[in-house]
Amino acid sequence: MPKHQSHTNSEYPDHDIMFDSEEGLQGYNMHVVSMIYKALTQKTTILNEKPAVAEFGAGHGTLVRIFLEKYNLKPECIEIDPRFIQELKKSGFTTFTSLKEAAKKYQFIYTSNVIEHIENDVQALKDMRKALIENGRLVIYVPALPFLFSSFDESAGHFRRYSKRELINKVREAGFTIEKCHYNDSIGVLASLGVKALGYKKATNLGSKKSLIFYDRCIYPLSRLLDFCGFKHIIGKNLLLVATHKNTV
Repeated sequence: MPKHQSHTNSEYPDHDIMFDSEEGLQGYNMHVVSMIYKALTQKTTILNEKPAVAEFGAGHGTLVRIFLEKYNLKPECIEIDPRFIQELKKSGFTTFTSLKEAAKKYQFIYTSNVIEHIENDVQALKDMRKALIENGRLVIYVPALPFLFSSFDESAGHFRRYSKRELINKVREAGFTIEKCHYNDSIGVLASLGVKALGYKKATNLGSKKSLIFYDRCIYPLSRLLDFCGFKHIIGKNLLLVATHKNTV
């Protein structure tokens, strides 16, 4: 049975996945942060010099470090894994184990590859809404397409991969107004099908750090081009959703 992360079982199921993704997918991670930053800050009247920003599920800090280095923005971190908490605090990031512990209101919250680990994802989304100021913005990045669910997802402790409709409906159920939702990484669908068919880190070594570096440098730039040409509205291995807290519920 796969091991799932929770407040009572706070360790991430497979730390190697996290570390390999940071080291092997540097270009990919930079692009994800740029998409999140653009989504957080476009068409907003609440951006100031030091906006209150939180990353829900910060891991060991891959994205917050990019935010700091690239945009001089230092998000606060919500994280429950003790090992990651220690790393984040050692790196100088304010870190809480929950939004309730943070006990403040944020202008922006983003979460990347996290809510698929949470059984009651709608409640987690409601908690994020409560932690946002009115008109505050949420950006969500998650694995897409349930038919791609594989041994990789099991190893990572995922409960699900999201269909576009499921993600939109759950975010609305949590009380948000949807601004946009689209796919990312169209070629990644083929890579994910390969992992599903051949196995994660089996004889083919799919998912190894070496294979991730190859994908990051040679394949993902082509995937970005296809997404730019319109494929992001058709298919992709991930979904990016932007929503606003309008105080409607």
